[in-house]
This record gives sequence, structure tokens and C-alpha cells, in this order.
Amino acid sequence: MSTIRPVQWGFAGTGSISGSMASQIANSAISKAAAVSSRSLESAKAFAATHGIGKAYDSLDDMLADPDIEAIYIALPHALHKGAILAALNAGKHVLCEKPMALNAGEVAEIAAHPRAKSLMITEGFMVRYQPQWEWIRAQIADGALGTVKQVTAFTALQLPPPAVDPARGTLAGDRSLLLDIGCYSVHLVRTIFNADPLRVSALIERDPVTGLETFIKASLDFGGRYADVIVSNVLRRGRRIHVLGSAGSLEIMTPIHTPPTGAKVLAALVGDGNADPVEQVFPSVEQYGLQMDDVSRHIRAGDQPRVTLANALRNARTLDAIVASAEAKGAWAEL
Repeated sequence: MSTIRPVQWGFAGTGSISGSMASQIANSAISKAAAVSSRSLESAKAFAATHGIGKAYDSLDDMLADPDIEAIYIALPHALHKGAILAALNAGKHVLCEKPMALNAGEVAEIAAHPRAKSLMITEGFMVRYQPQWEWIRAQIADGALGTVKQVTAFTALQLPPPAVDPARGTLAGDRSLLLDIGCYSVHLVRTIFNADPLRVSALIERDPVTGLETFIKASLDFGGRYADVIVSNVLRRGRRIHVLGSAGSLEIMTPIHTPPTGAKVLAALVGDGNADPVEQVFPSVEQYGLQMDDVSRHIRAGDQPRVTLANALRNARTLDAIVASAEAKGAWAEL
């Protein structure tokens, strides 16, 4: 039984991801959903009733003024992330913000420059980092089981309709961005695999001629003679894979982001002459959002760094910015 006092969390936003997070920490001994805010008090009260949350507010500012709330979980539209984070820091609250932390590296740098950025915890919500498969994958690479990793290929295709525009606020900058919403996962994970940041990026982006939204993204990331190719699409047949190729072995990550109830699968060919059949590794499906918040809560109590640091968020944003810059230059290399 945990002897650590539960961190009192305020939830900014009542969408589906907030619902998943609240459900997955319902029985946590270290994280407590203590309050929720929404632009609509009715929505906040309904969310609070569903998830057994004691306090509901019709504004983020009112929730931030609550002295009992220690940390804020932000699951708002992308364009609202920076403002909500800065408001939380002004109020002296720790922050777990859903990816992307902000619209670009300049906004993340503005967050990092806040006077309380070093004394309070600020972490970007990549729940995927809390899956057992990724702990195993990182250990295999770190232990040299794959030899030198030379190439990573990450492919994501999701045929999803764009979310409806909220008539009360219209369309905000970054809304429905394929790169910010989906591509950020691949960029974060290939950086995690190489445990480094790319030196330069070459990218192409195709956009819908009517909406201007990205429909296909292809980016090559140069890690100094080691490479990653990232492809993201919302017009191709659904599929998601990451291939990791090394001098002594390879991995095919079958379900890299959201794992099904049957568990996450990795095909691993780690030894031999390369002709042996790969071995299937199966990892249990976990409540990754809840694991993430509990881990952040432990780090808050310990006063140390989270798994995904603010510095990491800034470097991921810089890579995403480089992809955009290269695409605008018709694929010319953009240096980081």
C-alpha cells in the first residue's frame, strides 16, 4: 500500500482523453482527480459525476485558484495548451499537458522561460512511453542486442474524419493538424529509439486543396549517418508499424501506440545470420494513461525529473518545426 500522499489533480477539459485518464486513475493510491474545469459548468458537472470528482468549475482560472489543487492535467485543443500551461505555472501548479505541448518550439521555449519552470514539473503527455513493450525495446537497444541501429521506419495511416469544428470558438491554430496530432508520436519515438535528436530533416507535405490540412507527410531525419523515415497519412488504408533495423538484429513493432486488449506485439530477430524466423514478443495491454499520471505524481512527490522532460518536449517541437520548414522549401534539408 502506498504511503505517498496522493497528488490532487485538476482536469482542464472534458473530452474523451480526459475521460480515459480519469477512469484509469479511479483506484489509484497516488493520483486523485479532485477537480475538473470546462467552458460549460454543465459539462464539468456531468464529467465530475461520471468520474466521482468532487469539484467542477466553469473556468480554468477558477480551478487554478483552488488551493487544494496541486497539479493540472491539460487536454484542451492544441492552440490553448501554451496559455493554459502558463496560467498553471502562474498559479504554482505542476503540469501534465497532452501532446503536443504547444504549437511550435517558440511556444515551448516561452514555457521553459517561465520563472517557475525549474521549480515546478512540466511534462508532455506521451502515454506510449509507459507501455511495457517500449521499456523492453529501449532495453534491447541500450544493451546492444540490435548492434548499431542504422535505420528506423515509422508508418502511420489513419482514415479518420476530421473532428467537428466547435461553433463556440471556431477553428483555432493547429486544430486538426495531422503533424501535431499524429506525426508527433512518430517523431518522439524515433528520437527515443536513437536516444538523440536529428541533425537535419527533409520533408514533403501534401495538403487538402479545400481545407489546407495535411493529408500526407513524408519526412527523412538524419541522425548523423543513421536515419529515420516517418510517413503519416489520413488518406491511406489504416495501418501502423515501426521497423528498427540494426547491424545485429531488427524489430518490427506491430502496435506501437495504442495496444489492443490482446496485448502489444513485437517481432524480434536479434541474433543469427538474419535468416532465422523472428520471435514474437507479446506484452500485456496496460492502462497507459493511468500509468503515466501515476508516474508523474511520484516524480512530483520525489521532486525530480519526469520521464518526458520539458527539454525533451522542446527538442521534439524543434524537429516538428524543421519538418514544416523543409516542406515549405520543397524538401530542402532543414538544419536543427
